[in-house]
Order: sequence, then structure tokens, then C-alpha cells
Amino acid sequence: MSLELRERDLGQLLAQIFSFAADQFGRLFILQVLAGLPVLAAQLILQPGVGFEGLRFDGDPEALIPVVAAFYGKLLAVALVAALLYPLELAAAALLVQRLVDGQPADLPACLRGALRRWPRCLMLTVTLGVMVTVGSMCCIAPGIIFSIWFFVAVPAFVIEDRPWTGAFGRSRALVGGLSAGGRFLEVLVVYLLTTFAPGMVLAPVFMALTLVPSPSAQMILQQALGMLAGVLVLAAAPLVYFHLRVAREAYDLQRIAALVDVIGSQAGGAQAGGAQAGGAQAEQADRDPA
Repeated sequence: MSLELRERDLGQLLAQIFSFAADQFGRLFILQVLAGLPVLAAQLILQPGVGFEGLRFDGDPEALIPVVAAFYGKLLAVALVAALLYPLELAAAALLVQRLVDGQPADLPACLRGALRRWPRCLMLTVTLGVMVTVGSMCCIAPGIIFSIWFFVAVPAFVIEDRPWTGAFGRSRALVGGLSAGGRFLEVLVVYLLTTFAPGMVLAPVFMALTLVPSPSAQMILQQALGMLAGVLVLAAAPLVYFHLRVAREAYDLQRIAALVDVIGSQAGGAQAGGAQAGGAQAEQADRDPA
């Protein structure tokens, strides 16, 4: 499968994202599994919720302190594992999309190797972005959402353009733009909501039903599996939106065609020059060796 670069409206972009997620589901789900299994293992080992839900307050606040500290300490440990692995799957997904745009085979091991090389810097990017979104959401929900939209394509910009991770924020902000003419903020907002929040809302009744499962470990396994399924859309969305923005705002598809024409022209010119040199050499040899 190769990805065609052309300008699309919002509906066509969403159709491309869902179609790509379906077509590349196996590879994207493998990325989810590689990142999700260690998180699930940490959950099963630590089981942060076990023993907390049955706690009864007996009037002594000090009795709650060790239980609450243990609960949040385990949650923090699980979140740390997830934060370490999340950049790898994002970077690998961006490289997968890049390979398909370039007409190369969808070589998932090559994408993972490329993601591993970029992992330390990508980790700094995602951690910084996570802090910005969290702080913005704590101060007021609106800044957190705005940061999420402005920097929605920061990881693809960093991975595909090989930019410094600090420069990826400005690059993403420039591509997304604002609410003015030419900006794509609202378009990216719709994609963000439909690929990040909508799957969770659709699956919310299923997650609620899983709380009836008597085994906490079984609950964790089933919830993680559903989260991996929903996460496939998240992996597909950002790289495709990145290329969409480059086409819409920078005519990137025309730039690639122009570059291809230049390469073909230079190759044809080189072939003609080589043929002329060969013909001259043959004529010179004929002059030296008359019949």
C-alpha cells in the first residue's frame, strides 16, 4: 500500500485515517501490544486498585496515609512505564506512514529501529508536551486542549523532518495555525476529538461492564486489550494529519513532484552526456584505426 498525497477536505481526511487504520491494523496493533504489554505487566504486578476500594474510614486520618500513598505510588509507577514506551510507538507509527508515502515497503522492524534511535529525544518531547497539557488542563481546561491541538503533529514533525525536539513544537504550531484564514485549528480539533476521545466514549459501556468481572486481574487484561484496540486510531491520526497539513499549507505534494522531475531531468542529462562521451571515444578510436 502506498499513500497518495493530495489536498483533502475534513471528511476525506477522516476517511483516510479510518481506512489507513483498518488497512494497517495488524502493524499498528503490534505497536500497541509492544508498548501495552509492559504496562499491563506492571499493573498485574502492582495492582494499584486492589485493597483500596474496600477501605473503610474509621475516623483516624493517619490510617489512610499509608494506603493512599501506596495507591498513588503504584499508579505513578505504572504511568512511568507507559510514559517511557509511548514515544516509541508514536515514532514507529510516524516512520511507517513516511515509508508508505515514499512508496517503500511497510517494514515494521525498520520503523522500530528508527524509533529506538530517536527514543531519548522523542521521550523529552512527549514528556514536555504531557507536562504542558496537564498544567494547562489543571489551570483551565481550555489551555490544555489548545496545547493538545497546536502540538498534535509535533512527534511526526520531529521524526520525519529530523528536527531538534525543541523545534518540533514551533513546527507543529506553524502547521496547525490558528482560527484565522488558512489556519487548520478547527480541522485538527475535530480529528483530535474523533480519534482520541470518541473511541473511549463508544467503548465506555463496555469498560463499565468490565467492572462486574470478579477478578481484578481479568479486568485489567480486558481493559488493556480494549485500550490497545482504540489506540490504533491515535497512532494513525497524527502522521496522516501531519502530511495533510503539509500538503494544504505548503503544497508538499507539488514539491515532491517538482523534486522528482528534477531528478529525472538530471538523470536524463547525465545519460545524454555519457552517450556523447562514448560516441566521441568511438569516433576517436576509429580515426586512430582506419579500415
